[in-house]
Amino acid sequence: MDPFVALSNVAGHTTKLLLGTGVTVVPYHQPLVLAKKVDANAVGLPKTAVDLQPGTYKYKAKIVAGSQEIAMDMSTTNKEDNGKWIATGTMQSAMGDATDVSTLDKGTLVVSKRTIKQGPATIEVNFAGNKATGTMNMNGQDRPISADLGGPIFADAAASEMTIAALPLAEGYTTTFRNFDVRKQKEKLLQLKVVGAESITVPAGTFDTYKVELSSADGGVTECAVTTTSGKPRLDDAACTMVKKRWKFKPATQDGKPVATSLPADVIFALK
Repeated sequence: MDPFVALSNVAGHTTKLLLGTGVTVVPYHQPLVLAKKVDANAVGLPKTAVDLQPGTYKYKAKIVAGSQEIAMDMSTTNKEDNGKWIATGTMQSAMGDATDVSTLDKGTLVVSKRTIKQGPATIEVNFAGNKATGTMNMNGQDRPISADLGGPIFADAAASEMTIAALPLAEGYTTTFRNFDVRKQKEKLLQLKVVGAESITVPAGTFDTYKVELSSADGGVTECAVTTTSGKPRLDDAACTMVKKRWKFKPATQDGKPVATSLPADVIFALK
């Protein structure tokens, strides 16, 4: 158990208390969606079917955490610049404004540079020669970024959803690719699978679409849902946050092959 997660949430409900932390597997149920684990060295670059298109795309979204909802106004602008795509993502919400700018190679849509700005934080990272290098600045304090990669970064940062749409999506299509976790300074493998087709109606009209599912391909947890609450939404959220960040599994198999699956797991917060 991550003591900082547990204590920060418990502190919100107490005034004076001597605390320790412990964890055991008992009565707090959550189904966890686990994913296949693949050989990182075998993960290459998905082949796109089409390129990006220039333009600005605006949409609304929301974050749901327990009983709380945070509305967001978002946009992505793609423009060509010296044989590259510059994709700029913006987000406006009650949490503050943020921008995420990525540089992508035309055709392959490989990410070569990313710049993130939100509040007092600025992150700049370059991807070249199977390495990620750059700087993370928080309140004027620089922290270097340096990590080895097993291959190119794909469908990460701004325009990631448009990059996925550029793949040759079809019933039964699946692929695996790399993202880069800036906070952990390490690559993460994601598996994409087309799980169905759906007709979507929006103000612009009705469109036939594919539904895709993204899951961790390195044994991590990608989804967490609370089925029996602790009675404290903040503790529920903290448990899921800890599980998704910390837990790793040996993947389930079907016909000898790793597959994504789900299972119930129990977590209890114990004060000592």
